[in-house]
Amino acid sequence: MSSPEKRKRVKQRIRIKNEKIQKLTAFIILVFIAAVIVALITGAFIYFALRVRKFDISGDTEYKKEQIINATGIDIGHNLIFLDTVGTAENVEKALPYCDNVRVTKKLPSTLVVRTQKAVPVYAFAINETTFALTNSNLKVLEISGTVPEGIIGVQSSALTQYSEGSILQFVSGESGEDTIGYLTEISAAFEKTDFIKNINALNITDSKSIYVIYQDRIVIRLGDSKNLTQKLSLASKAIREEDANSDKQTGVLDVSSPEKAVFAAKDINSIPELSAWISAVEDDETVQEAAEGITDKDNNNNEEEKSQ
Repeated sequence: MSSPEKRKRVKQRIRIKNEKIQKLTAFIILVFIAAVIVALITGAFIYFALRVRKFDISGDTEYKKEQIINATGIDIGHNLIFLDTVGTAENVEKALPYCDNVRVTKKLPSTLVVRTQKAVPVYAFAINETTFALTNSNLKVLEISGTVPEGIIGVQSSALTQYSEGSILQFVSGESGEDTIGYLTEISAAFEKTDFIKNINALNITDSKSIYVIYQDRIVIRLGDSKNLTQKLSLASKAIREEDANSDKQTGVLDVSSPEKAVFAAKDINSIPELSAWISAVEDDETVQEAAEGITDKDNNNNEEEKSQ
């Protein structure tokens, strides 16, 4: 083949190759442009179309739907796709303390779903002699109260520092605060495993070497230090069942500071400092309540007398 013909063929191959490259480049550009257009359309749809238009609120709660909606911090028109469901649930639980285990989900294209449970008060932490922070089992403060409601365990702890409604109790930093949380966690777990939690009136963890609980306003259960708390409470549960088989009215002290044995000593309430102090506090509350009721009755009687005159 002559040299001119060879050069001609080479040029032809190069031209064909360049044409292919140009077509491929044009195709890639078109695909890119199409992808950008699709992304813009999709983004616009997500931004403008997938927005909160209604709320689906349900669950066991004492709050009105409007209160829960306001507590979410979400307004109609809020973008649904980028909404932080975890943060929204936390907003509700903090703003409305008696909302517990709040779950927030998205139902496309336009519904925000909120499911709630009613928080159950378990503990009443003493802030001072007349003020208590009522909390659930996770130590979230449900409300600040002037009394310890029936069926709630009164707790005394020297490590408590912060107790705002809707927030988790805060304890002093350092070892003593961490120990307090540890005691509460272990004792709570032990209470759940035993069958006498509903009969526990008070828990004192002020002194880590002399932890005790009060049972049915008549027996002080001395747990000693913080070691083997679950085992000690299980031993106490068994010992109380045995004692109650003889008499379920007796008062005294049950010592389970040693997890190997339980020692019960029948005593009068007045000779048990922890128990007499607790009973006095309860009686004071009842006296105040009775006095308030007496004043109300007196006012009612006076009103009736005025009407008869």
